[in-house]
Order: sequence, then structure tokens, then C-alpha cells
Amino acid sequence: MEIPNNNSSIKTNACLKQDDTDHQKAGQNIQGLNASGEDRVELTSQAKELQEAMKFMEKIPDINQEKVHRLKAQIKDGSYKIKTDKIANKMLEDSLYNQYL
Repeated sequence: MEIPNNNSSIKTNACLKQDDTDHQKAGQNIQGLNASGEDRVELTSQAKELQEAMKFMEKIPDINQEKVHRLKAQIKDGSYKIKTDKIANKMLEDSLYNQYL
């Protein structure tokens, strides 16, 4: 079956030529390989810092078990003191904050 006025091969060739030009500008051939024939990715220093920070954060537990055990022990032996003034202040702060949203 023939499709009349089919210019898709012209468009495809034009895209390939443009892609080839873009890769050559970047010092690469059409397959996206560098001059030595190996794939290569370079990260900015900011991206490297972000990766290091993410690795560090993954090592930190979500729950501070030491604090949980300490608070449980205080509650059990009756030495845990509820700071009612801090609770009241926080409730007022939240209430005022939510009024102005």
C-alpha cells in the first residue's frame, strides 16, 4: 500500500541530522558515546553533595529509640512532667496561625 505525499523519511532524516549535529557539538557520536566509546555522566558538585546528604539521611532512623525508651521509663516511674504552659502556648500559636491562612 502506498501513501501519497508521504514525507516522513525526509522528516526522519532531518531529525537524525539534527541529532547528529547536537551530539557532535557535545563531543559524542550518534550513539551517545564519548570519544573512548564509553557512556559517561558527570554530576555537578551540588548534585554530588545532595547524593552524600541523601546517603547520610538514609542511615538516620525515623524514630529516636533512645528518646522513646527514656520517655517510657519516665512515664512508668511517674517522673515524667507534662509541661502544660508549653502545650497551651503551642495551641494558641497554631490557632492564631490557622486564622490568618
